[in-house]
Amino acid sequence: MTRLLKPSEVSECLNIGRDSTYALLKTKGFPSIQIGNQYLVPEDKLEEWINRNIGKKIYL
Repeated sequence: MTRLLKPSEVSECLNIGRDSTYALLKTKGFPSIQIGNQYLVPEDKLEEWINRNIGKKIYL
């Protein structure tokens, strides 16, 4: 089973701030799961998303 990352861990991985992380979590196509008020991101899907978006500019 893949590890699920909390928003703070996603922020750390991507070196972005809290507000940008939450904007990204709500972006269509970003691999987030929302359970109640909590967002989680599968670690393997985050890596795939990063690889698909290398060289692209992401607008939040």
